[in-house]
Amino acid sequence: MTALRGQAFRLPAGELVAEVCGRPESEIDAVTAKAALLAAAASPAADLSAGTPLWLYILIEAGEIGRETHPDDFDPGEGLGPVGGRIVAETLIGLMELDSHAYLGINRSWSPDSDKLGSGVYSLLDMLTF
Repeated sequence: MTALRGQAFRLPAGELVAEVCGRPESEIDAVTAKAALLAAAASPAADLSAGTPLWLYILIEAGEIGRETHPDDFDPGEGLGPVGGRIVAETLIGLMELDSHAYLGINRSWSPDSDKLGSGVYSLLDMLTF
């Protein structure tokens, strides 16, 4: 049922998202192989010919690859993998950029201007004592 929902919303397959994220082919193949094993064990009705559903890809990636603790060093089963983590991070950043009261939603190129605040105001201490 959830696989049909992903298709109804036209979500791309997990492999395609991982490829666009620049993940190595070995990682994608490891997740896809595990997904094929799960689909074969689940039932003959589980068809992954169009690719692994994104939600399933993210779950398998978390278990097989996990979070990156150091560059190119992953801890399987501990947190989201690279693709799942990137989706969550980009979603949160996008929400903050849309919030007009958040730092990311305002003019980030602003800096204290001596013409507006007075002569010699260049730091937070200067601004507080101004």
